[in-house]
Amino acid sequence: GAKTLYEDCTKKGLDITALALCAGIAKAGEFASWPAEEYETMTAINLSSTFVLCRSVLPTMLERRRGKILFVASQTAYAPVPLFAAYAATKAAVLSFAEALDAEVGHRGVGIAVVTPGGVASGGNFDATAGMNVTKLGLGLFGGRILLPYPYERSEDVARAAAHALDRAGDLPRLWPSPVQFTSSITGALTSFRGVLPRWLFARLQGYVMAPGIPKSKGGSGEDTS
Repeated sequence: GAKTLYEDCTKKGLDITALALCAGIAKAGEFASWPAEEYETMTAINLSSTFVLCRSVLPTMLERRRGKILFVASQTAYAPVPLFAAYAATKAAVLSFAEALDAEVGHRGVGIAVVTPGGVASGGNFDATAGMNVTKLGLGLFGGRILLPYPYERSEDVARAAAHALDRAGDLPRLWPSPVQFTSSITGALTSFRGVLPRWLFARLQGYVMAPGIPKSKGGSGEDTS
């Protein structure tokens, strides 16, 4: 777990001056379609490990008045997401925690940065574990006959933006009120768009966008793969 990871680093005498918290898993579909144990695992990876690792490294960083921490949240952190409810809740918690931590320690030499990527077409294990296909996300029009695709991001672009955010953590003027740094112009525009609509309305739209990428057996409108 996270505590063991930190203990292994200290035993090896590693000097941790930067920490990137990017581990995360998801379960897509109707909330009741997954066993409770899956949500316990998700909470441990997405949220509890974040708390444990931050608590482990912060005292030394504060003592030295030097260090940087990057949090990887998500666009799902900004509004409720039907068919992705638990994952969105964990990422909302990560975003809230990071912003609060920035207010606590940002003026004491520890730089805090947060990135909130949208759908990422990684082609990796995330989609398989979540039970979804991010490249199929989109808003169905005319009874689903036309799909307005979701503007997903490339994994290499997100990784590059996250590394840049970590490098800049703490370097922005303290007059800048937020540690959030966008991974692309797309995510910046989506965040601004969310601020215009009521949360309940945006939640409905999010559900429509998610449905095509999730199998019907899990409450979506996509094809079942098994």
